[in-house]
Amino acid sequence: SDLASVASASSARSNLGAAGTTQTDFISGIIKSPANQDYRIIEKVPFGVTLTAFAAKTSSGTLTAQLKIGTTSVTGGSINVTSSQGSSSPSANNVMSTNDVLVITVSSVSSPVDFSFTVAFTRTLS
Repeated sequence: SDLASVASASSARSNLGAAGTTQTDFISGIIKSPANQDYRIIEKVPFGVTLTAFAAKTSSGTLTAQLKIGTTSVTGGSINVTSSQGSSSPSANNVMSTNDVLVITVSSVSSPVDFSFTVAFTRTLS
């Protein structure tokens, strides 16, 4: 079929051989001197996403890091963070809606320095 007769965006992407509608993205950061508290990592996410991976490490010291959407803990979103990279796979309570806040709750700190993290997520383009 020619492009002029295509009735939907999905069909148009298919006809054009465009990229799939599910895209993977991430946010990374570092907290130089983490304390026992909440860190708001994404303030009002602009579109819905599904959290898929969480990785973190320190340059020294340890802590526990828990992903939360607002105040709700993400199942599978907790890491006992050390100077060796750790990771987890969010498995439930991991869908963010537009305007939700992504939080990392840090606890059980023991002299941590340079807490670095990456949170991966997927989103569906319309």
